[in-house]
Amino acid sequence: MKITDLRAYVVRAQESRPWMFVEIDTDEGITGYGESTNVGGGGAIVIAQTYALLKHDLVGQDFSDGLIGQDPNHIDRIWHQ
Repeated sequence: MKITDLRAYVVRAQESRPWMFVEIDTDEGITGYGESTNVGGGGAIVIAQTYALLKHDLVGQDFSDGLIGQDPNHIDRIWHQ
């Protein structure tokens, strides 16, 4: 199984903190979802920076490029890249 696409969405609920949702597609037709928020102060900054990283605004390249083609079952290996 390999990752074929990654999409990130930032949503602000009724509460003051934003949430980021990530959608990951695989070549086997499986879609996985993840979410992240910060319950402490500075949550908006953390979410904005993470979203910018995924969308290449911080490093000049799309972070998803490093995930495309990876096996999503190898979480530890992906995490340490």
